[in-house]
Amino acid sequence: LAGFGMVYDLCTLLAVGILGHSPTSWPPIIDSPWAAESLHNFWARQWHQLLRQTFYIWGGRPGRALFGNVGLVLGTFLASGLFHECSMYAMGKGWDTRVPLFFLMQGGSVIGERIWRKVTGRRVDGILGTAWVYFDIGILGQPLGEYLTQAYYNSCTDSH
Repeated sequence: LAGFGMVYDLCTLLAVGILGHSPTSWPPIIDSPWAAESLHNFWARQWHQLLRQTFYIWGGRPGRALFGNVGLVLGTFLASGLFHECSMYAMGKGWDTRVPLFFLMQGGSVIGERIWRKVTGRRVDGILGTAWVYFDIGILGQPLGEYLTQAYYNSCTDSH
């Protein structure tokens, strides 16, 4: 996060100081992600929003056209996952399905928060919401993504 923020801050310094951009055109890149009280809050406000519109256009719009609001959320997260994976591929890391799976799981978890609110009438928030964010991203997301990928590869090699 520090390196990511530093690069953005340097770009901001150049854009405002040398190119004369308005400082309001360069808001802070990340807004206290450690304090997020829900995954919706984390992905919609706390984490960087640089490519949000791109992911919405390339994934969310087609997803919504095909599957409604669930498709919008999953399509947006899938576009994000594919973008991240293509970036890694372009750097010579090869193709790995764990990244798109991780982002799809995040979309599923955001939808789960909406279902929670409809069922209970309460938002995911507070200290338990923050614990949920850490659990979903750090504990559930990483190993489960790895497990699903390994299971997929095993099923492919078992059939040959």
